Amino acid sequence: MQRLIPFVLILTLGLGCKEKAPTPEPVESKAPMTRPRPLGLMKSRSLRRSMKKIIEEDFTRVPVASVLEHLKQSHSPGLDRAIQVFKAQPVKAVKALTPLLESPNVLTRINSVRILGYLAPHSQAALGDLLIRLDKEPNTKTLSMVIDTLRLIAPHTPSLEKRLVELLASPSPLVVWQSVKTLGAFGKKASGAVDALKKQLTSKENYIRLEAANALWKISGTMKGFSDIARDLDDSDRNFRKKFIVILSELPPEQPLVVDLLIKALEDPSVANRRQAAIALKKRAAFARKALPALKKATTHKDYSLRKYATDAIAAIEKIP
Repeated sequence: MQRLIPFVLILTLGLGCKEKAPTPEPVESKAPMTRPRPLGLMKSRSLRRSMKKIIEEDFTRVPVASVLEHLKQSHSPGLDRAIQVFKAQPVKAVKALTPLLESPNVLTRINSVRILGYLAPHSQAALGDLLIRLDKEPNTKTLSMVIDTLRLIAPHTPSLEKRLVELLASPSPLVVWQSVKTLGAFGKKASGAVDALKKQLTSKENYIRLEAANALWKISGTMKGFSDIARDLDDSDRNFRKKFIVILSELPPEQPLVVDLLIKALEDPSVANRRQAAIALKKRAAFARKALPALKKATTHKDYSLRKYATDAIAAIEKIP
């Protein structure tokens, strides 16, 4: 019994000396942190309301005269809105824009000519004034825009063809390029321009050479122009090479030269351009069997999309008996 007393005493003291857990101090509740709204930034609801108003605006009710002032701007929301108004009211727009072809302000003339191209066939009413600008326009950028708009709205005439051939001697590459495009758009009717277009195959500008080859194909049905500029698929300009491949993809599939050039394009330094070539070869599967080795090589490339498009092209070719 005496031996148990110290043990009980120690046990009792141990239990009594146990510290109580400290009572946590009350934490003051803080207001949630909010970022200050930048000045001038509308609330999301107001922004949605404003955008909805722009999208749902009835451009047929906007007076054409009220947006003409925006033609003096190169790029702006006001000019974009003006274009929507003109497209919604093409007849009134053509009447308002035609006198502005004589404006002393260059931007006004450029925008007026450009928008008339959007308004075909209504802009046929301005054809006579545009043909006058073809001879009178001093600004080369505006002149090139006039030529491009004529491509969209003007029928072929011997006098227009003759004038465009004359413009192939312009010192402005932009004017020459647009003239080549417009002559090509006339197709077989522009047969008198073939000799002048052949000279453009040796132009210093790659995009003029490419457009000349395309125009010669449209006018005379010959692929010789593309054969003469095949080396341009090695051009240092990636975007130009892409344009070349796109034009090739639009040519008749049965042309052997097209397949040969697309096979070459499968080795393009740009993966995006290789993909474009693979897609084009799939579209002409019936004539692209000789592209199989190059396409199979493309299926080992690290880029997934190129492998996929090459595989799809191979499958399409192998389905052809």
